[in-house]
Amino acid sequence: CARDGLVRACACGGEAIEMATRLARIHTGKDRVVIHEGCYHGKWELINVGRSGPPYGLCNVRGIPKAVRDLVTILPYNKPDLLRKVFAKGDVACIILQGNAPYTKDYIKAIRELTTEYGVVFILDEVVSGFRYAAGGAQEYYGVTPDIAVLGKIVGGGAPIGAICGDPEIMKYHAFRDGDDYWNRFVRIRVGGTWNAQPLSISAGLEAMRIIDRERDKIYPRLYEICDRLTRYLEEAAEASGIEASAAGVPPERPMVGISPRFGSGASPLANYVYYLVLANSGVHPFGGSRFIPCFKHTKEDLERTGEAIHRAFEALRKGKLVPPKKS
Repeated sequence: CARDGLVRACACGGEAIEMATRLARIHTGKDRVVIHEGCYHGKWELINVGRSGPPYGLCNVRGIPKAVRDLVTILPYNKPDLLRKVFAKGDVACIILQGNAPYTKDYIKAIRELTTEYGVVFILDEVVSGFRYAAGGAQEYYGVTPDIAVLGKIVGGGAPIGAICGDPEIMKYHAFRDGDDYWNRFVRIRVGGTWNAQPLSISAGLEAMRIIDRERDKIYPRLYEICDRLTRYLEEAAEASGIEASAAGVPPERPMVGISPRFGSGASPLANYVYYLVLANSGVHPFGGSRFIPCFKHTKEDLERTGEAIHRAFEALRKGKLVPPKKS
């Protein structure tokens, strides 16, 4: 998206989502925003409506005005026919996709076709998936070009930054025009901020992207190998312990983010907590209590230690009868 478009830097990924949504509303003249259930796009009240649930749109929405909630449509994943019905109402400004969510490739393709057909702005949130799924992020992985792509700290090499990358016809509303008082006062969106495009983050980001571009043939095969190994550890531990469990993560066909165990029906509510405690006591700290987000810098020793910890955790779950035995 950024190769053929424009880029605007801001302070963080959540702020970039706010800016992208406003651009979409100005470009289309419409107000409604479509998101998917359970997706996280930052703390802005408009797109935080569908974060918690089920029921989505009703859980943890205190403090968010009803007038705001009424402008958001929350949809399940991978339902293109339902998406068409929503778009056909004619009031949708944009749809925001979380790059690291369980979409099918066919659904992503359908979204691109439907947004083009109905004049809806396609925003891809690459805060997590950017430079992780591939050098070109989820865009490269799915083979799709959104109207706007949003990136977070990963584009700054870990330093605080956000970025909006998009179609010049949409991004133009950020531009200052010399001598055009009407445009600058009534059309242009001001995006100033204390930490926007600060030199440290920009410098770190440029260097990080140079490294990724230069060493992509080394980085991504290794990163995919790490992801595959973690998935295999979970599957092997489930087989060895005999409990009803499998490996999960996104994208579903090859987990690269949120690699975690999925326990069978009948598992105790304590199962994930015990899994985390055993790993933590073994010196392994999964993100959010149970999920792995692999990094190229993880060593062979790191992975072996993690695999051993997973086996210990599954054995503890078996002994504690917190997860039912595997069905024969």
